[in-house]
Amino acid sequence: MNTSGLAEVLRPLPRQHRIRVASQLHRLQRICDSDQPREQFSYQLLATLQRLMGASTAAFWLCPPHGEPLELQARYEDEPDVSGASVDMAAEAILQSRWSQSGPSLELLDSHAAGVIVAPVHSGKEAIGALQWIFARPDPWQGMADQYLVGARRIVIAVEPALQHRFNSGAITWDAAAGQLEQLTTQLHHLQRLIRQTIEKSLRSMAGKSFADFKESQRFVKSIHALLESHGLRVRCPECGHPAILRCSRSSGSAGGGSFVFDHYIDGRRTFHGGGLTVPKVRVTTKPARRSSPAAAS
Repeated sequence: MNTSGLAEVLRPLPRQHRIRVASQLHRLQRICDSDQPREQFSYQLLATLQRLMGASTAAFWLCPPHGEPLELQARYEDEPDVSGASVDMAAEAILQSRWSQSGPSLELLDSHAAGVIVAPVHSGKEAIGALQWIFARPDPWQGMADQYLVGARRIVIAVEPALQHRFNSGAITWDAAAGQLEQLTTQLHHLQRLIRQTIEKSLRSMAGKSFADFKESQRFVKSIHALLESHGLRVRCPECGHPAILRCSRSSGSAGGGSFVFDHYIDGRRTFHGGGLTVPKVRVTTKPARRSSPAAAS
C-alpha cells in the first residue's frame, strides 16, 4: 500500500477528536496487508478511514453482478444514527448518481448542515464500487473542500488494491476459493450424515416385519435399492460388514414373502449372507467404487 505523502494531505483536516495521523496510516497499512476475513477487514478499514477523514460515517458500496444500483457492503459510524435518516437517504442518492465518475466528488446536504464525499473504486478502467464519507456537521468542509478531495483521491489509490482483492467479483484467489470449498465440503458431509441417519431410522421402523406376498417383498427391496443408489449408498451386511444390496429370494422353506439376503462381493466372489424371513435391521454405508472387469485389469 502506497501512503507516501498522505499524512501531509490528511493532517490539516478538521476533526472532532484529535488523532495521530501517522499512527492511523500505519494501522491502515497493516489492515490492507492482512489476510483477515472480509467482515473484519471491512470494519477495521472503515473505522480507520472515518478517523483519518474526520467524518461521522464511512461506508463501502459495491456494484452487484447484475449491475446498478450499488449495494452497501459495510458501514462504520462514530456514533449510532449520528447523521440521521434524511441525511443518509440524501447521501445514498448522491452516491448512486456519482459513483461511476472518474474521481471523488463532494456535495452539501440538508441545507449545508451535512456533507458527503463519494470516491469511486476501480478495477482497471471499470468502476466496481465507491467509498463514502458522511459529515454530520454544519459547514462540513470548513473552507477545505479541495483538501478533502485530494485526501479522498489519495486514500482510494492506497486502499484500492485491498478492496479489489476482497470484493471484485471478477477475480478470486485460491485461498478464498479453498476456504469456500472447505466450508461446502463440511456442509455436504453434515447433509450426507443426516440423510443416512434418516434412512436408517425409517428402515429400522420396519425391522422384524414381513410381507405376505413375495412380489411385495421384491418391490420393497427394489425401492430401497433405488433410494440408496440415488444417494450413493448401500446397506451394510450385518454378518461381514461389507457394503451390500438387499435382495429378496424365494428359497425352499421360506414363507410366502421370501427371505431377505445381502448380496455383495468378497475377494472377487459374489456372496450372499442372511436369509431371514423378516425385514432385517440395517445400517447404511457408502457405495463402494465400481469393480474393474477382468479384461480391464489385464
